[in-house]
Amino acid sequence: MAEPRWRLANVLDVPGVAGLPPPDDGVTPEEREAARAEIRGETTGRVELPGYPELSRKWHALRRFFGVTAFGVTAVEAEAGKALVPPHHELPYGQEELYVVIDGRVRFVCDGEEVEAGRGDALFLEPEVVRGAIALTTPTVLLLIGGKRGAYEPPTWASDWRPPQEWLARHRAAAERATDPAG
Repeated sequence: MAEPRWRLANVLDVPGVAGLPPPDDGVTPEEREAARAEIRGETTGRVELPGYPELSRKWHALRRFFGVTAFGVTAVEAEAGKALVPPHHELPYGQEELYVVIDGRVRFVCDGEEVEAGRGDALFLEPEVVRGAIALTTPTVLLLIGGKRGAYEPPTWASDWRPPQEWLARHRAAAERATDPAG
């Protein structure tokens, strides 16, 4: 019998990376850590902010748990006063991020400006924005979604879908021929 092509899970029941089996991609844990140690120094977007609280959160590895490959998605939870997201930017990765408050209240720091958000609020961030998030209540749960700028292609039913360039060229050429009296 074929495995279902869908899965349902409560976000808070999804384990962190340590609770999941290692990736089955042919890379050993030693190779992965050696590559991280070598490359991370060149690509980190971490930023130091004086007085920023300790990063103490529970991680819910949604992307790995579900096997999502089209975008990054995870959830984090923390107690009041603890950091949910460390100060960083996404320039090395070119990722836009969307943070959605699932429960509690969050103080976001966006390019030095503080913004508070509560349950149901969503915050969009371009890659260049230096950002962080601090839990204001216990518990606070934050959903993080990220993807490379410009990588998403809206489906044909979306209002911002754009026909392929080849189709547009053919269609426009045919329309021009149809209206050209010399034609």
